[in-house]
Amino acid sequence: SANAEIGLLVGKVVKYVVRSDGYDLTEATQEEADAWLESVRPSTSQTPESDLTVSEPIRLTSIRHSDWIRYGAKASNVAELANVPGVKRTQVPDGYAVPFSIYDTYMTVKRCEGTDIDEMGNTVPNGQFRDLCADQTDSTGKSFYDQIQEIMQNDGFKSSAETRDGMLKDFRKEIKKGEVPQSIATKLNDMHQWWAETDGTMLRSVRLRSSTNNEDLVGFNGAGLYESTTHDPDEGEIGESAKKVWAGLWTFRAFEERDFYRIDHFKTYMGILAHES
Repeated sequence: SANAEIGLLVGKVVKYVVRSDGYDLTEATQEEADAWLESVRPSTSQTPESDLTVSEPIRLTSIRHSDWIRYGAKASNVAELANVPGVKRTQVPDGYAVPFSIYDTYMTVKRCEGTDIDEMGNTVPNGQFRDLCADQTDSTGKSFYDQIQEIMQNDGFKSSAETRDGMLKDFRKEIKKGEVPQSIATKLNDMHQWWAETDGTMLRSVRLRSSTNNEDLVGFNGAGLYESTTHDPDEGEIGESAKKVWAGLWTFRAFEERDFYRIDHFKTYMGILAHES
């Protein structure tokens, strides 16, 4: 740093106080930092509002801000922009909102353990629960919700941020590789056709943006916690890209932030704001 006093504090825990006439930046102890964090942490658990009764993607022109409990704050806020006096419809992205219920269904369905072929040519279980169980009552099946609950009970996950980061990364990979139920694939493919040319060809990329009931809210903006993606015309079914957004609910930074604010991970849902990229 060009400031010698600040340079002495690089890499250390500090206390930063802003005054009307300047600031104070002094070295602090980890104990002081932990005590301050605990003082601002909510004392009780929080459950975000949600409505899972809506099951179909919907045009942004059909929703308002109040629909954030169904489609997420980002999608509903963008939809509301078109109703601001003086704002033209053409100035606001148009597209679709995918409801929380589709994410919830994807995470709830039972998945059965896959198999690999070992060096002896034998079929052996591989410990991966990605493919849908033919029988959804199969007691050996595990939903993605089941899988993350097991992960969260792991001692290493509980005690080590590094381990937690790695296990969440592996879990996101599983979500991205999971089989999409046909009912969900059909709904998303029907939505995707809105961007097709008149002859049915797909030439436009579609931006899929995270839209949860745990961001862009009064008192909790959740900026940068989740992940978005772009689905290009040559990438096939749009559900494959939607999985990347759903997996984004389980980033390390998002998990840590929710945990700090005592927000229920299993009542936080991922919707999608879809518009032309």
